[in-house]
Amino acid sequence: MTACKGMPTIDIDKLEESCKKRNSSGRRARRKYSILKRDDFRCTNCNSKTELTIAHIKPLNKSNGRNMSDFKLNECKVLCRRCHINEEHSTKEA
Repeated sequence: MTACKGMPTIDIDKLEESCKKRNSSGRRARRKYSILKRDDFRCTNCNSKTELTIAHIKPLNKSNGRNMSDFKLNECKVLCRRCHINEEHSTKEA
């Protein structure tokens, strides 16, 4: 579990500020914001509104040939930090 301690959570105020940028970081921020808005700024598992993260429904990694260029909004969901960690651990155990 210690490997997940550093999992970054989303600061909504900073994200909103980043959305104003006209570069690639602004585009990423706008994608994240649209996912958060779609999921009502709540964890899709437990409805928590704190320590939110964006999780990929289909993991992005080299072993399955998927990377960030495959990023699709409908393949992401909002999870709180605890649910994200639990989901990662259950996926690794399966």
